[in-house]
Amino acid sequence: MQKFTSKIINIREEGSGDIVPGYRVFVRDDGVSLVFYPVPKNANSSFKSLLARHYGVESLLEFYDDEYSRKNVERYAKKPENKPWLSDFLPSKRRFHDLRSVRVVYRIGVLRDPIDRFFSAYNNRVLWHEDLEFRGLSVGEVICELERGNFENKHFLPQTYFLGTSPSYYTHLAVMPDLTPALSGIQEFFGKDIALPRLQVRHGESKALVESHENFKSRLMKVYAADYEFIQRASSRSEESERA
Repeated sequence: MQKFTSKIINIREEGSGDIVPGYRVFVRDDGVSLVFYPVPKNANSSFKSLLARHYGVESLLEFYDDEYSRKNVERYAKKPENKPWLSDFLPSKRRFHDLRSVRVVYRIGVLRDPIDRFFSAYNNRVLWHEDLEFRGLSVGEVICELERGNFENKHFLPQTYFLGTSPSYYTHLAVMPDLTPALSGIQEFFGKDIALPRLQVRHGESKALVESHENFKSRLMKVYAADYEFIQRASSRSEESERA
């Protein structure tokens, strides 16, 4: 039976040059390794929980976000000191870094339609958690900030910031809502099948946001043009694989 270890690979942060925690890499005792590239609002918390379950540490981690908004400072302050946050299990919001030089075999990522992802981020981070970045802004006002290049709230950054621009880099790349490729890669690596928990799904779109969708669609498609190109190339690659 395989045994597993994990380690944090540090990377040099672009711009500042600082050395920061980059990715958690899981390693089997046969030397084969896996990395999951976290992307905010792409089933991110669910996959962190899944990997924690596979690794056997889920009970050691804390997650409040579905029950309590981050604006509930008092509740979050009561977290036991000996229980790290689930959100910190995989270092998050890092600019893409190529790990082929350290021979990571399983490289797993998840893509999502950019407009769906934008509204998910707006509902979760602006309306539910009331992040300081973009707090109180309307959908249109947030889009204006993004058009000006203000991605201070990193949940709204393009997916290519986190995943790079090459679908071929990934050994297992899923496009939501079909998460099968990513799940099968994790299952294959760990040698067991654990259902994906569903976290951060309680903050659905309001009627007003659904009605706003078409008004802002063309603007969001421009903001996230690189993401659409990435998804198109990923889909073409998948179709070619199926024909082969």
